[in-house]
This record gives sequence, structure tokens and C-alpha cells, in this order.
Amino acid sequence: MVKIFFILVIILLLINCSENDPVDPEPPDRVLLVLKEEGFDTLEIERGIDAALNPNSDINAIQLDWYDPADKYRVAYYNIYRSDDKEGKLSWDPIGNTENQTNSLDTVYTDSTRGLSNNDSTFWYYVTAVNEDGKESEPSDTVHYTLIPRAINLSINNNNPVLKDSTISFTWTASSIPSGGYYLRVEQFISVNFHPIVYIKDFIEREIDYDPPQTYTISVDKFSVPVVDGDQYRWRIDCKGDDLYSGSESDWAIFSVDWSSK
Repeated sequence: MVKIFFILVIILLLINCSENDPVDPEPPDRVLLVLKEEGFDTLEIERGIDAALNPNSDINAIQLDWYDPADKYRVAYYNIYRSDDKEGKLSWDPIGNTENQTNSLDTVYTDSTRGLSNNDSTFWYYVTAVNEDGKESEPSDTVHYTLIPRAINLSINNNNPVLKDSTISFTWTASSIPSGGYYLRVEQFISVNFHPIVYIKDFIEREIDYDPPQTYTISVDKFSVPVVDGDQYRWRIDCKGDDLYSGSESDWAIFSVDWSSK
């Protein structure tokens, strides 16, 4: 009889605890977006809102990221909202969500949803944090980005992807000369997760040939690492718009080094 009594007491305690599970009545802290700064395009990890590659599409995606809030442990996921209103004040639509990301400086989200356009269309964004009980934070600050036409037809040394000497000529075209110029970005492709930058060229306006295609020739001695037989590299062209919040990225082009066949 005593045993049955204790079992009933334990059952009642478990029921009582389940009915009084702690809730999180307050929404998480407001999210703070990473604002793009001069020079971010030359970093190993490009931060702030930016154009991003969009596989199987000739239109770029848009990347945005935000700092981890102090109460990150209370966040179940983040909601991302977008507007194409010219001032970012109307027509906010939820376009996706993402969970907290570990082992990174920030949480990153890439918008590749339908409706993006590279014809000088501007898109505005804000982010909210949501806890396990569905309580949503106040909206973050807003950021915007304008996608412009991408560089295409990337090739080296007359469309020969194998480098056989120390001179390399990069060639590309664009449907229109971007108002801010170009970045040429070259990375040593060691693995999918490891591709350090070896060369970046920032083309200012007076260095741009207004009769396409664009061509830029250098010696690989300019790379930040020695170039050896068997190395593999990738490169792309970033078109720069009128300000930090406009631009585009080309697809990556690959080339390898074969000194032995010289």
C-alpha cells in the first residue's frame, strides 16, 4: 500500500511539473546587422550585405549577416524580411528563416528567392529573432542592396585554362561598364573549405578600358604565394556600383599550372 502511495505521489509531481514548464515570456534582443564597410570586399570572408553567387542562375543572390545577440541562447531561429519598396518602408514579406550558426563570426543568410533582378533593382531587408515560445524580437535595423549586371565570358590566356608560363592575361566582358569599376579576385583553390586569396586588383576608373572586352595582364610573381607546378586557382570579377551597397559577382573561373609542359 505504501509503495502504491509513493508511486501516485511521483505521478502527481510529474504531471504538475509538465503543466508548469518554464516559458520564455520575453522576446529575444533586437538583432544588429553587420553594415558593409570600405575594404570588406578584399577580406578572406566578405562581411556585410553583398552580392553572392547563385548556382544555376545568371542573377546573383544577396547575402546579409548579423552579429550574434548577447542572448543568443534564447534564440530558436531568425526570420528574414524583404521589401522592394524604393525607400524600404512598405511591402515587407517574410522570405525565409535560419537557425543560429556555430563556429562563425556572424549568422549569414543568402537570399536566392524568386523576384531578384540584376537590372538596378534595390532590395531592403530586416531580421528578427524568435524564441522557443514563438516570441519575436523587434525588427533589426534595415539594409539595402542593388544588383547590377554581372561580368561574363571570363577567360585567361586566350581561353587556355592551363598556365604554362609566368604571364597571365585575364579577360572578361560586361554588358555595361560598372560605375564603380571592378575587383579582380584570385584565390588558390586548395579545397572547398580552404581557398586563400593570393591577389586582388582594385580597378579605378582611369584604369578601365571602355572598349570591351576588358583585359588585365600580370606576372604571377605578383601573387602573395609562390606559384608551383600542379597548383590550381580560381578567379572572378566583382562589378562595383555607385556605392558600397550595389554591385555583382561573376561566376568563378578555374585555371591550373603546368610548368612541366613548357
